[in-house]
Amino acid sequence: MKKTGRMIIKTILIIAGVLLLLWCVYPVTIGVSFNYGNVTGIVLSVLMMIYGIWFAQINGFIAAAWKHTAGKIVEILLLIIAAGILVLAAATSIAMISGISKTAGPGDTVIVLGARLYGNSPSRTLMLRCDAAYRYLTDNPESVCIVSGGRGTDEVRSEASAMYDYLVGKGIDSERIYIEDQSRDTAENMEFSRRIIEENNLPSKVALATNGYHEYRALKYSDAAGLEAEALPAWTQWWMLPTGIIREMYGILELWFLKI
Repeated sequence: MKKTGRMIIKTILIIAGVLLLLWCVYPVTIGVSFNYGNVTGIVLSVLMMIYGIWFAQINGFIAAAWKHTAGKIVEILLLIIAAGILVLAAATSIAMISGISKTAGPGDTVIVLGARLYGNSPSRTLMLRCDAAYRYLTDNPESVCIVSGGRGTDEVRSEASAMYDYLVGKGIDSERIYIEDQSRDTAENMEFSRRIIEENNLPSKVALATNGYHEYRALKYSDAAGLEAEALPAWTQWWMLPTGIIREMYGILELWFLKI
């Protein structure tokens, strides 16, 4: 019975590790993403597979190490670290969920946050953010939009210009769209968009069009910039969820560390 139980655990660990590895590597293979999220997911998947393959040997080593004081100290420290990581993962996950709870009402100024381009065209992620803004602008014809995103070092033009063309191509009047094409991160998205709002006397209440998992951090930066913001979450492709969420966890921890 014990042998059967061990085999089940080994099989689950190996299969879960392989699936997580494929999930984290796939975005890289199509040129979409390679960041802390991918790296963390890949490391975790490899560790899971190693543990599954050498399950009995690793458990035997742990049992032997526990008989010695130094081994006990190391294992206790590792357990404390693992518990800390789990607590931080849970806390950042709760924060992400809370970010989408403050949903946008009618009449807001929409701010669409930039994401990667492919050549002259928006990535799928950026299209989905623009689609969220498009639906809102269609339902609220009195609202206007700020497309916010500068030009990355590997991009041929600004993300804002690509978003502008995409929304105009879908039928949004160009006079309803303001371009902010200097920002390099979320903090600058908010600060530079606030300046456009003030300069053009736009409604100061804003709706942030970005991925759901990114809303919490975007709302925090909007608060820091003095904006009253609500969430306008965009749908996220299933194959981008692991890397996007893990990367966002790092971003939230940085935000908390900087006390924003």
